[in-house]
Amino acid sequence: MVAMLLVVLVPSSAMAVDLGMQRVVRRDMQTLADVVALDVVRLVDGRTASQIRSGYNGQPTLDIAVARSVARNDDVLGDDPTVTATLVHIDTATGVLDTVSGGAVREVTGPEVPNAVLVAVSMCTSVAVTVGSSPSTSSLRATLRATAMSSVG
Repeated sequence: MVAMLLVVLVPSSAMAVDLGMQRVVRRDMQTLADVVALDVVRLVDGRTASQIRSGYNGQPTLDIAVARSVARNDDVLGDDPTVTATLVHIDTATGVLDTVSGGAVREVTGPEVPNAVLVAVSMCTSVAVTVGSSPSTSSLRATLRATAMSSVG
């Protein structure tokens, strides 16, 4: 009887642990995306994309600001997160990002002035039920106004 129950209980327990780990990692990624977006959106403040990327007027560059924010908030479960920040323009009335053909988000470059930052976080976690790892991603759009929109998936 014990042997028959173990055949069912061990995989069920492993699946429950895996699902719990994925939930925790997803929550950690969303929190990291939130914090990084709020840290990085402070750089926007009317500056052009090239000024933000080069560290205009004593401000850190975009890459340095992202790295510093991740270093301060890297207590996440799972592998080291991969964080990317993209300078974008968002219609503040509708909350819709500027896109290019095919629906991809259009990155603001050069002399254009962005009004939002799109932060994407991804990482993998080990799972017990299947061999390998399970990738997860999370992203957040932060606008220059004191609002932020997020999506998980």
